[in-house]
Amino acid sequence: MNSFPGFKCSFFMRLTAIVLILALTWTTAAAMGPASSAGISAAGGKTQDVPSTEKDKQKEDSKPVAIAGKSTPEAGPKKNFLWLIVAGAVVVIVGGVIVYLFLTKNKAGDTYEFVTQWGSEGSGDGQFFLPSGVAVDSSGDVYVADKFNNRIQKFTSSGSFVTKWGNEGNGNGQFRVPVGIAVDSSGYVYVADSINSRIQKFTSSGSFVAKWGSNGNGDGQFLTTDGIAVDSAGSVYVLDGNARIQKFSSSGSFVAKWGSEGSGNGQFSLATGIAVDSEGNVYVADSNNHRIQKFTSSGSFVAKWGSYGGGDGQFNIPNGVAVGPSGHLFVTDGNNQRIQKFTSGGSFVTKWGSYGSGDGQFKGPEGIAVDSAGDVYVVDTFNNRIQKFRMNTQTKRSAVVSYSR
Repeated sequence: MNSFPGFKCSFFMRLTAIVLILALTWTTAAAMGPASSAGISAAGGKTQDVPSTEKDKQKEDSKPVAIAGKSTPEAGPKKNFLWLIVAGAVVVIVGGVIVYLFLTKNKAGDTYEFVTQWGSEGSGDGQFFLPSGVAVDSSGDVYVADKFNNRIQKFTSSGSFVTKWGNEGNGNGQFRVPVGIAVDSSGYVYVADSINSRIQKFTSSGSFVAKWGSNGNGDGQFLTTDGIAVDSAGSVYVLDGNARIQKFSSSGSFVAKWGSEGSGNGQFSLATGIAVDSEGNVYVADSNNHRIQKFTSSGSFVAKWGSYGGGDGQFNIPNGVAVGPSGHLFVTDGNNQRIQKFTSGGSFVTKWGSYGSGDGQFKGPEGIAVDSAGDVYVVDTFNNRIQKFRMNTQTKRSAVVSYSR
């Protein structure tokens, strides 16, 4: 992705060019100041005649003599050299300020506009009862874990209903509070069937394929399954209510685990969101610790960021996390009713959202997903809807997110 999305030659940049040209012109003029005539004379090869008459001698004696604190014509080159230093410093300072303003102005350029929404409270097709997880496949179809309707719903990228499957129970294809969902590169759908303490695998149309897990704290067992992600190799990562992450093959074979209860590095307190980037790094929304933690695919701690609060890079119960095609991280900051975007290293990029039910507003956002085009889908849980956003690359740069239908 371009470092400065949507950049065009604006009035700001034309003004920048004019200022720099004027500054450089001034520098040149200062360097060629009063001493220029003396320099030209010297370049022309002229020499001073030795006084040969008394009158000439008197003229020579009448030349000003340098007195402390007063300038003389001979001091011109030194004065011009000082002017050159001052002018050069001004150019550097002005240029630096302009570059800083340019970078700052474009940094705010990652703004997102509202595209569409769908859903309302209920149990009909396209309705939800406190939805939680969301995932997008390579074709752009959207899958939603409709938590308390105990089902999965599938939509087109614009929100048209496609199909659904599931009902309450513990049989194959049944659910008890499904909260997390993920889709692999082959189109298989994995569901974190939370209260049933298991993972279920389906085709993209909802046909049951496999399941694994049971209640417990052994390898391959879960207290609850609170989130799920799949990497490009097909490995499955599950947030286990036992305050740990378990890694499996695509068929459910146990591979590894890490984590424990706490607030130290690699520890968790009610983690609810998980995502994997193209390099296999694992990101976890460590909800009650109000932070994001980053790990290698084998569970080695890499980094963390965030603390409790409402400032940029702070969180109040981060619920969901997703990785975009450019490697940026998107986090649903639940009780702050907003989305925050970061670099893969944790540097804050932008944010949008506030409390409410209007376009671009949220009530307890949970799940989040990003498609291959960079469009962002947010589960607006207590508004019982899905909202879709797109990076705005056409409008003037602003720190405020604009919304338009």
